[in-house]
Amino acid sequence: GVSKLSFSPSGELLLTMGNNEMNSTIGVYKWIERRLLFTARLPGLGFYDCSFLSSDNSFGICGKDLVHFWTKSESHEPYRHYRGSTNLFPSQLQMTSIACVDGAVVTGSTSGAILWLWEGRVLVKRVEVFRFP
Repeated sequence: GVSKLSFSPSGELLLTMGNNEMNSTIGVYKWIERRLLFTARLPGLGFYDCSFLSSDNSFGICGKDLVHFWTKSESHEPYRHYRGSTNLFPSQLQMTSIACVDGAVVTGSTSGAILWLWEGRVLVKRVEVFRFP
């Protein structure tokens, strides 16, 4: 079934993420018309969140130890898949949430105390939000 939903910035598109016994599936719908525009299957079940990013032309999902991005240049083009690059900040933390704030992509992790900032598909900064006593 569907486990996560995200509306695009324009409100015209709906991103869905669901899981079955073998894999996770994402879909982009023109929801008012009930029309599927894009779908992709991801192996495994370790995906936790999905979100449209700064426009209707980009979205991301996050999971166990990875972030995936889909983008397109023009609305009539298909989405292209890119795996997030974490080379600057290797981490064993699971990325459990993803959002876009003022054009910046942010992921949260299982620690709850760290946010990860992205530029494009590259992880560029680790921000310690607070420390536990």
